[in-house]
Amino acid sequence: MARDEEFERKKTAALAVLMKEGVFKKARWPWQLNFLWALGFKIKPPLFGSFIPNAISLGLQWGLMFGVLSWIFLFNPNNTSLEMFVGLTALGALFFGLAMAGVFYLQARIQQLPSWESL
Repeated sequence: MARDEEFERKKTAALAVLMKEGVFKKARWPWQLNFLWALGFKIKPPLFGSFIPNAISLGLQWGLMFGVLSWIFLFNPNNTSLEMFVGLTALGALFFGLAMAGVFYLQARIQQLPSWESL
């Protein structure tokens, strides 16, 4: 129970810092994060996360969305093998995850945000 209260305190402090710094609302409260918070997951806002966990989570989110939507609307088994489709989706997810984690890392450094632990 104390961990829940500590997380909520840090989350409130982190969101206040982001508002004070003028960070866009969609960067402060991405819809995926709100959804996971509503389900009870204790996940830091991306601007307070570290590079590797951000890269993994953002890459997985993009890869799953892109993969499902591409499978439904674009996949043609006559032109592309399943292995090629999965491989290209994974490669895209890797690049997207690394790029977005880099963006969040740089934005956090430019805004001089405190670490999650210090909140």
